[in-house]
Amino acid sequence: MTTIKNTQTASPRFGRMDAEIADVDAAIVRSRDYIFSRQHEDGYWCGELEADAMLEADYIYLHVLLGSGDPARMQGALQEILRYRNDDGSWSIYPGGPGNISLTVKCYFACKLMGISADEPHMLQSKEWILSHGGVVACNTFTKMYLCSLGQYDYDAVPAIPPEIVLFPNWFYFNIYEISSWSRSILVPLAIIYAKKPFKKIPDEMGIDELFVDGRSTSNLRLHMDRKKLFTWRNFFLVLDRMTHIFEAVHIRPLRKWALKVAERWMLDRLEMTDGLGAIYPAMLNAIIALRCLGYSDDDPQVIRARDEFEKLGIDQPPTPEMPVATFRMQPCVSPVWDTAQAVYALGEAGVSRTDPRMLKAVDWMLSK
Repeated sequence: MTTIKNTQTASPRFGRMDAEIADVDAAIVRSRDYIFSRQHEDGYWCGELEADAMLEADYIYLHVLLGSGDPARMQGALQEILRYRNDDGSWSIYPGGPGNISLTVKCYFACKLMGISADEPHMLQSKEWILSHGGVVACNTFTKMYLCSLGQYDYDAVPAIPPEIVLFPNWFYFNIYEISSWSRSILVPLAIIYAKKPFKKIPDEMGIDELFVDGRSTSNLRLHMDRKKLFTWRNFFLVLDRMTHIFEAVHIRPLRKWALKVAERWMLDRLEMTDGLGAIYPAMLNAIIALRCLGYSDDDPQVIRARDEFEKLGIDQPPTPEMPVATFRMQPCVSPVWDTAQAVYALGEAGVSRTDPRMLKAVDWMLSK
C-alpha cells in the first residue's frame, strides 16, 4: 500500500494564498471603516452620482434658452464638457465607450452657444465625426426637441408628443401610468413644451447648420418609413404621428386646453411632493421650461423653487493640479436611499453586526423613507 505524503502545509503556494487572504481581510476592514467614516450624522450615506457630459450641455442649453444662469457656472460646465471629449472628436455616454451621436451634437452645440468658433481645430474634428455618423438627423427625439426651441430643427419633423395623452384613462391600453415613474415625469412637461413650442432666435454663428449631412434645407428631417415591409409597428406609429402633425397644423385639437390644464395640475402636484419633479435631472429641466411656457414668470414661487432644486444638483469644482481651471458638473439626481441600502448590505457582508448602533441608525433612516 502506497502512503501519500500530505505536503499542503509546506507548499509555498498555500503560503501565498494565506497572505492574499490576509490582504483581502485587511482591505475589507479598511473599506468598512471608510464607509462608516462617510456616514451622515442622520444615519444615511450619499455619494456623487456621476453621468456623462450631456447634463452640462443641457445645463448650458437651458440657461441660454431662458436667458438666465450664472456665467461662472456655465463656463465651468463648458470646461467639464471639453474635459470629456474623445480623441476622435466625439463624446461617449460612459468612460471608454464609443462616441454617441446625440451626446456629441449636444456638446458641440453647447460649445458654440458658449462662443467657441466652428473653425477651431477640435470643433472641425467633432463636426467631421458627427457628419460621418449621420449628422443631426441621426439624433434622438429629446435632442431634436431641444434643438427646435433654439431654431436648429423643425417642430413639424419631430415625433409628436401631444399633451392629450394625460387624458387617457388608466384602463386604456396606453396611459402615462403604463410607463415608468421617471419616464412619465419627463414626458408630461415635455408634452407641454411640445404643445407650446418655445422658440428663441440665436445668432447665426451659434447655429449648427453645418452638422446636416446634405445641408439643412435639403435634408429629410422626419423619421423614415420602413420601405421593406409596409405593415410594421414603426410604419403604423409614423402614420399616426403624421396625422397628429396634420391636426396640429390645422388646429384640430378640441381637448388641448383641458389637456394642458390637467398636465399643469399633474406637474404642480408632484412639485410639492419631491425635490424637483421626479427628483431627477431631465424631468426637473423640462419642468422649468414647461412652467415658463405656461406663462409663469421668472419670479413666480413655482419657477424659483424648481430652479433652486435643479441647481442643487450642481457641483462646483475648484481648480486642481490635474485640472487647472474651475469646472462645474451636474448630477442626474441625489441617491441617499440607494446608497444607504447598498452601504448597509455591504457592511453586513463585511461582518458588521445588525445590532451595531450605526447600522440601526441607517435602518431607521431608511424606514423613515
